[in-house]
Formats: sequence, C-alpha cells, structure tokens
Amino acid sequence: MEPEYEPDFSQMKTADLATYAHQMKIQAEVAEKRAERAIEELKERIQEEGTALYGDTAVVAFPTRRFSAKNAKATLTPAQYTAICKYKPDSKLAKKILGEKSKEYQNSCETYGWTLRIRDATDEDHEVALGKSVLSETCGVEDSVQDDEPPF
Repeated sequence: MEPEYEPDFSQMKTADLATYAHQMKIQAEVAEKRAERAIEELKERIQEEGTALYGDTAVVAFPTRRFSAKNAKATLTPAQYTAICKYKPDSKLAKKILGEKSKEYQNSCETYGWTLRIRDATDEDHEVALGKSVLSETCGVEDSVQDDEPPF
C-alpha cells in the first residue's frame, strides 16, 4: 500500500485541522475494526505455533499466556506465594473509601496531560460552545475567537 499524502498541518486553519483529524479518526476506526475481524478469522484458522509467510506478510502464532494469581496460589509454596505479593495503593479502592470528589482523593491525583475527544458535534456541544461565547459577551470580555478558531 502506498502511504497517503500528509498535508502540512502547521499551515491548516484550526477548523480544517479538526475536521481532518475527525475524518482520519473515523477512517482509522473503520480500518481497525476490519483488521480485528480479519485477525479473529485468522485465529480460527491458525491453531499451531509457528511462522507462516503469505507473500510479504508474516503471521507469527504463539499461545497467549498470562499470569494467574489463582494458579500461582494453587501451585506455589506459601513462602513463594507471599514473596511474589506486594502491597500498593489501589485507585478504585481510594475512590470508594475517600470518595471521588473528596479533597483527599483529589489531592492524591495528578494531572499529567490533556485528553482530546474528537467526534461528531452534538446539540449539547453547540449549546456549550454558544454558552461560552454568550458568557464572554455578557461579562464584557472581548471574544478573540474567530468563527473557525475554537477557544483553545
């Protein structure tokens, strides 16, 4: 497959960049789902360990093994089992005991980045975006955002 032409993102308007990212995300999701279905079909067909070549494509098959605490407890000595166990804080337990909105829980968390969700805009998204614009006008704050430039 030939690689697709990649535009110069630094030269794109924010609205065009967001739309492009959204379209590419949708294409990637479709391709990912197709690849997952193809892999599931291959797993049904290939049931032995080894490497098979199909043109320039290699399929390497091996069993997936994961650690099982249940099997470890059943097969190890008590000393071995205790030696592989560790004590550590658990976020789910912290949420349950401290409460997700509590000051203690919030102080135990750290922000390490931003999450961007790119999706089809909903009516609620339009209302929220409109609300921000209206808020800036009603508060006397100059709205420097242009039509194609969201406030980030």
